[in-house]
Amino acid sequence: MKRWFNILIYISLIFLTYKLYQADYLKIPKVYNIGHLIISIILLCAGMIANTVCWSSVLRGYGYPVSYSKGLAAVGLAIFTKYIPGKILMILGRAEYITQNYAIPRKTTSTISLITQIISIWTGLTLGILGIVLLGGNSKFELTVLSIVCWLLFVILIFTPILSKLITYVIKLFGKPNFKLPILQVKQTLKVIPYFILNWGLWCLSFYFLCLALTLDGSIKLVTGLAFALGGSVGIISIITPGGLGVREGVIGGFLITAGITTADATTMAVTSRLWFLSGEFFIFIFSLLISKKCQ
Repeated sequence: MKRWFNILIYISLIFLTYKLYQADYLKIPKVYNIGHLIISIILLCAGMIANTVCWSSVLRGYGYPVSYSKGLAAVGLAIFTKYIPGKILMILGRAEYITQNYAIPRKTTSTISLITQIISIWTGLTLGILGIVLLGGNSKFELTVLSIVCWLLFVILIFTPILSKLITYVIKLFGKPNFKLPILQVKQTLKVIPYFILNWGLWCLSFYFLCLALTLDGSIKLVTGLAFALGGSVGIISIITPGGLGVREGVIGGFLITAGITTADATTMAVTSRLWFLSGEFFIFIFSLLISKKCQ
């Protein structure tokens, strides 16, 4: 199984490279402020580390004392599986690593991974919708209603036992009558949410500095950073496109234009956000390789 996991990593890297080349997202834009770009990259990498802490914190909330180093390795090594269409492997990748290193059933780790993803999407949508509200004026674009509907749906899935009971029921139907997933209580959920807010907050602040680096206009509002929370969460929800390619950029571009940024600059920032975020993913991937070797 470990060999299969390694093969999966290689396939995801090949698939990522092909898709990025095909989508022509590898162009390096003109940078007007190197200082802002450096700050952006530092915050981006910090956000990547915070993202791995989110995964470990949810596992711990379920009563599984997974070390933060193992949690980091699990997320980082499987980071590029998100670019394989269907996104199922994005959920299963980090779960498989934990299953290989701890005596936790695969179905349990996979389910907890799914719940972690749902909490992350809900947090991102929360910040993204907040950004829409803060923009005010004519900030009503098409995704607003859809985002709010999805947000409410995730509230139900996160703060009620419906999701856990549904998953348990489905797994029992497939021949596992003794399977029972522990329910993450509201109090436990509220304890882990700050990690997700920190994660998205760092990414949003990083994106704000990226926007500053790509334009001479110093009047860009801080709320602009929340465009990434909305685009990122909607991109995760989009099941068909690998890694949300195209979807995330479209939402970010619409948000930026609504925020008063010119169409040309908004397009540049939105498209560059893919290469920018990819640099953070490579950071956490390499960091995870180093951590995983020390953990052996």
